Amino acid sequence: MKLFVLITFVVIAFNACLVAQTQIELNEIIIESSEEKRAADEEKNSIQDIKYLSRKDINHVGSKGVGEILKRLPGIVVSGPPMAYRNVKINGLDKEFQTIFIDGHRPAGGEDRREFKLDRLPAGLIESVEIIYNPGVQYGGTSPSGFINLKTVDVPEKRQIGLNLGLDHSNTISGFYPEGSFYYADKKGRFAYLIYAGRSHCQRSDESFLEDFSNEISGRNIKKSDVSLNTATTSLSYKINSHQQLKLKLMWSDQNQSELNSMDVNRRSQGGLGYKQDTSQESTSRKLLMTQLKHELIIGSWKSESSVRYDWSGMNKEKDRIREKDPSWETSLELEDQYLHLANLRSDWERSTCVWGRAKHHIKTGLDASYNSRDFNRFAFARVSSHKFWDEIEDGSYLLNESITALYLIDELEIGENIISPGLRIEGQNRSYSVADSSGQESYWTFLPALHGKHSLHDQKIIYRWSISRQNALQPFLYMVPVLKVKHRKEIIEQGNPDLAPSRSWNYQASISASLGDKSKIKIRSFFTDIRDVVEMKYLGIDDRFHYRVFQPMNIDSAMVYGGTFEYLADFSYFSKLNFRIWGNYSWNGSRVRDPGSQEMRRMNDQPVHMTSMNADYLMSKLKLRFSFGYTWMSKRQTFDTIDSTGASFPGFHYNPYGQLDCSVKYYITKWGYLSVSIHNLLNEKEVLNQGFVVEEIHPGRLLRFGLSLTM
Repeated sequence: MKLFVLITFVVIAFNACLVAQTQIELNEIIIESSEEKRAADEEKNSIQDIKYLSRKDINHVGSKGVGEILKRLPGIVVSGPPMAYRNVKINGLDKEFQTIFIDGHRPAGGEDRREFKLDRLPAGLIESVEIIYNPGVQYGGTSPSGFINLKTVDVPEKRQIGLNLGLDHSNTISGFYPEGSFYYADKKGRFAYLIYAGRSHCQRSDESFLEDFSNEISGRNIKKSDVSLNTATTSLSYKINSHQQLKLKLMWSDQNQSELNSMDVNRRSQGGLGYKQDTSQESTSRKLLMTQLKHELIIGSWKSESSVRYDWSGMNKEKDRIREKDPSWETSLELEDQYLHLANLRSDWERSTCVWGRAKHHIKTGLDASYNSRDFNRFAFARVSSHKFWDEIEDGSYLLNESITALYLIDELEIGENIISPGLRIEGQNRSYSVADSSGQESYWTFLPALHGKHSLHDQKIIYRWSISRQNALQPFLYMVPVLKVKHRKEIIEQGNPDLAPSRSWNYQASISASLGDKSKIKIRSFFTDIRDVVEMKYLGIDDRFHYRVFQPMNIDSAMVYGGTFEYLADFSYFSKLNFRIWGNYSWNGSRVRDPGSQEMRRMNDQPVHMTSMNADYLMSKLKLRFSFGYTWMSKRQTFDTIDSTGASFPGFHYNPYGQLDCSVKYYITKWGYLSVSIHNLLNEKEVLNQGFVVEEIHPGRLLRFGLSLTM
């Protein structure tokens, strides 16, 4: 079946080659080539190790969301099936160790682990993506594993009109689901503006088949999802004079999701299965408003950007559940809502190259002050189905306030072919929380130094980079506030730990990159991160009610994460007239962390040892066709066995190696746009994991997408 699908796809692409036979100038290709060169220049000129994705990279193999773009990058793991890539991990560390910014600022939509869900933004809204693996002090001190900056569409230099239409189909559920976006931008005198609006809708069904070979029990879990996303943004720019400019940007994201779960066999944390029926209906609404007013000023060799921001994020979730529980049935209801308010004032000053002594200096300094409020409300109700009133009511609400004030200074010293950039960030934090029966507060100041270096040879054909930085990873919201309570051996245990300290780390990186011709290159990067007070989960036992594992977060003395990446890009147009290129990367990750239960050293949970991404792109300009292929693969992952206070051991999860093949064909119908057909997970690969004697097969399905893109 897989071979048949692949052959069919190739035949369709070949037949499309016969449609047109004339050579024309393709504006879209010219734009993509220009963006590709700009991305290459950004990477080459940066003193930091960065990966810069252009419009061409974003358009590759018909990306729908930001997660589909990031999953092909070195050292990055993005979890989720097609259409639902949402959580990102960098360099083997978990979600709370990285930072995702939108237009240079952290958004207000942080979840329980402080992570930002990627599926809240469509790919069509993103103009470029910047990844810094060991960021400097200007980006904050909370990114031990890396920093991702998503730059949304902005006011262009001339009039532009853009239209994107799509039609999605998943083989997991019937029907085609439309999506579309439109933007209009223009410039008149000193005033320029851009208006963008987009909407997408999709449905999918995720199936998991479970089997316990020790007890001869088998069953399945079916999850049907319906997701809609509405986004809009407006950018206004006014040039006051030749030295000053004002910019106003507003962005709105509204995501609504409903899920129906049906399970006819209960998977328990002991690693065995039992005949239990469990059905739930869950609806979630996430809204995000971002506002930013920026003032840009140029005075001689000095340039400044000052901005004031206010963000608001709201989430509402309701979950109805009925489950089999001896000797009857149990009905439960979970109500959850959270409202986040973020205010930020930032001013950055930069002085262009000046000569003091024997070195050229490039000075950067800035002040960053922010206030974050998280009002979280959660109520859980449970009763035996035959009862009229709720038997149990749990309150998991809390209020958390954070304020962060930081000052940074960077000096880039250029001496010949060498650039050395020392930097220092002084950061003060104040945090307070309150729950129904307790409250707490803490404040501290910390010094976060960084040192980046760059050495160039042969007109930047060969570049060496190295860096050292100190970072603080803030505690996840969910782990810090003592509101989650579970029943274990007739005792009520609070899972939140208000005594958690931020994870402090020293990060070391070194790389070498070499340009081969105008567009081809290779790059090797190595990294080592030493973390103190890393947060790990201590296993307490099995919950008396739902039979799942009970963990409590705690600080472990140390952890080490290390590894390397290899990137390559070969553009054959330099050697011949073929518009053909291949690029990809390979990543290797290692780690050591002390297990909070056994106190032994082991690898970090859920971290693949090997990852690779391979991509190919072939343009037939005469026939106006572009073929693109991409394959991502990761090796086995596992969560380690857990041991409770009695010495009993319960098996962890083992994820088998998993890969996906994506491909697309673009036909440039006019000078300004193209038609596309793309398939994600073409071979319909399934994910297999084990827990003891239990084997689970997860079928994410195949996604087919038709698209039309016009830019005028």
